[in-house]
Amino acid sequence: MTIPKRTDATRILGTDIQTTDDCPVDRHQDHRFLAAILAGSGLSGIAVVHVIWASGSTWPATSRDSLADLVVGIRPFPSTPATGGVATLISLGVGLLFRESWKVGSRLTGGSRDIPASPADRTIRFAALCVPAALGLRGVAGLLVSALQLGPAADVYRRWDLRIYSPLSLALAVAAYVAVRRGA
Repeated sequence: MTIPKRTDATRILGTDIQTTDDCPVDRHQDHRFLAAILAGSGLSGIAVVHVIWASGSTWPATSRDSLADLVVGIRPFPSTPATGGVATLISLGVGLLFRESWKVGSRLTGGSRDIPASPADRTIRFAALCVPAALGLRGVAGLLVSALQLGPAADVYRRWDLRIYSPLSLALAVAAYVAVRRGA
């Protein structure tokens, strides 16, 4: 008989999930799920703001044109379907992150690295890996375009892109990657 051990996440989260040597749990699973919570929270907030904009609000600006200058860099502000589509894609990305962070290497859910993944699992995994890739690409491209002043953009947008939008995209990309990566 083995003595049950508590993982780091069970201590952090205060749960009573216990494991034994007969049923090893990937110790990095806990970090993946916490990274998914971090990335998912940030992305969910961004999705909510896009829904607010899609509903016609100009928050935090005073007009559609000033909102376009602030968050897009060029006028006019994107259409309601386009803004709603962005919110939908971000929300889908959050779901993919949580699914993969819990699934990757988890023996708590009965997963095994010895069982080959189905084509559907591989497709979902690829889609989940696109989340940190897209965030990283947006972060790097935003920094380059705004820092080098490539293309037309309002000065207020470039300032916010360099200070908030691009660094936040890069931070979310790192958290999302940790959530979906395999291995140690």
